[in-house]
Amino acid sequence: MRLPRTDLLLATTAGVLAPFAFSPFTAAPLMILCAAGLFGSWRIAHTARARALCGFLFGLGMFGIGVSWVYISLHRFGDMDRMLAIVLVVLFVMFLALFPAVIGYLSARLLPPRGMRATLGIPALWVIGEWLRGRLFTGFPWLSFGYSQTGHILGSFGVYGGVYAVSFAVALIGSLLAGAVLEMRRRTAAFAVAVTVVIFIGAFAGSRISWVRPTGTPIRVALVQGDVSDSLKWGPGELGHIVDRYLRLTARAVPGTRVAIWPETAIPEYLSVLEPKVIPKLRRFAARHHMDLLVGLIEDRGARAYNAVASIRTGHRLRLYRKRHLVPFGEYLPWPHVLSPLLDYLHIPMSGLNAWHGTEAPLPADGQELGVSICYEDVFGRDVRRLLPAATVLVNVSDDGWYGHSVARYQHLQIARMRAIENGRFMLSDTNDGVTAVIDKNGRVLKRLPSFKPAVLSASVQPYSGKTPYVRFGSGPTVALSILTVLLARTRWPVRRSKTAG
Repeated sequence: MRLPRTDLLLATTAGVLAPFAFSPFTAAPLMILCAAGLFGSWRIAHTARARALCGFLFGLGMFGIGVSWVYISLHRFGDMDRMLAIVLVVLFVMFLALFPAVIGYLSARLLPPRGMRATLGIPALWVIGEWLRGRLFTGFPWLSFGYSQTGHILGSFGVYGGVYAVSFAVALIGSLLAGAVLEMRRRTAAFAVAVTVVIFIGAFAGSRISWVRPTGTPIRVALVQGDVSDSLKWGPGELGHIVDRYLRLTARAVPGTRVAIWPETAIPEYLSVLEPKVIPKLRRFAARHHMDLLVGLIEDRGARAYNAVASIRTGHRLRLYRKRHLVPFGEYLPWPHVLSPLLDYLHIPMSGLNAWHGTEAPLPADGQELGVSICYEDVFGRDVRRLLPAATVLVNVSDDGWYGHSVARYQHLQIARMRAIENGRFMLSDTNDGVTAVIDKNGRVLKRLPSFKPAVLSASVQPYSGKTPYVRFGSGPTVALSILTVLLARTRWPVRRSKTAG
């Protein structure tokens, strides 16, 4: 019997284990070992094609397990045929697996097979690949290495260069570990240990620096988790019951609450339908309890519709934030002229929405500026950063019910925590059925609600002002450093040998 090749077995094992480094399992050190396993397989592989295959197998394992929840969205909530949903998920996973495959191929073409240049160049290539995965075809940066370190010491690099800076640290340590094990040299091992120690010291020192400052007094907020099932949410005749449910839940948080937040499309109806009766009802409620309301709804402008959040304040006109970064095949259909029959087949609610391309500003509430993002938008650091430094508190409203009882909601919360770290702001994550949570500026979850039950989370939140390095520069310096590292790793530097007299 022919045994599997060591490089393929190593890459596959690393890919299968990688999802367990992320939430809800949060085995952060495992991510370093998985990175070492992948990069080690590339060191063992002899050809560019073999490295590409190793990367592809790693991607199949990581994404096949880590984002398998996409099937729930397609089959359970999209009413897609079971086999068709399976086929589409497999194709999606194979597409994502192409990214580590291409990185593996390029590592063989652009870098030496071993040595220090390979050790430094491979992590840089990996970060470039993650960055491209977050941008091409609208982007899907889910399961970037850096998210696994949220809440751990390496995660503090996020405040300096975003999640990709954290990914660079994880990948570099993994590459150093792979090189030390495979080369079996005392000198290489000593260098790997020294650099790793420096990275952890830098992360610890960086975490002690505060780049932002409190502004104003803490505000009392209430995050309302309605737990409205999708079968009811989009059903005819349910609007009045849904509004009343949210009002009853919000009333539990008074007196004292200054800002109440309802999740994405909490009111599943067009604004033009709500304005005659529902919006005045909400205004009267807000005035009676001396609070501001942020409510998820759908804004209609002629033939166009936007996933939006409305700010309802006593004595002020209605202010809206509209979602800019939509979910492909969930909220809109790419290439509609070609794929429009698929839209008719799926019958997904909100699948005909439009992306907002106008200017946006934070929504005012209780004297503060709330930087709002809707569901999928907080997966993209650049989308959240767009409202900084004006925003003093971050808010993400979502309906993660689309992912059922899967790990997706916990992965999403982990991503939201990274956004708090990057921007140095509290993040208020309000969802329809969980996980609803209050996250401080260091990414720590201070309070959370149990999933799948109607409840209200009340908390006192401190607004902050100022700019973190990430707010100032974004991920640009991290990506530029990665590109420079690859270019330097490609350069063969001459070694000057000393001459002995004789």
